[in-house]
Amino acid sequence: MPVKQEAKRAMIERQKVRAAIPYSGLVEKIKRSGFRRIVTRLFHLLGEISVEENEAGRRMLSVVVVHKRGGMELGRGFSFSGSTLVPTQEIC
Repeated sequence: MPVKQEAKRAMIERQKVRAAIPYSGLVEKIKRSGFRRIVTRLFHLLGEISVEENEAGRRMLSVVVVHKRGGMELGRGFSFSGSTLVPTQEIC
């Protein structure tokens, strides 16, 4: 399965049970698809997925990916990505 599809699948699984997944956990899920742990590549992948989900009228899927340490907080890039996306539909 392509890396992006594998990442989306892992995030959707966590979203369905209303749970987070640490960055390292996501990398573990997608490395069998040939992904190597390169931080900037992971952030770009999450950004692409966020844009695609936004364009499809869905919420920002990458919100489930968090830091393992420090209170399971969102990464620094999340705030930037979220501020640059324009909602494509009303969220009630």
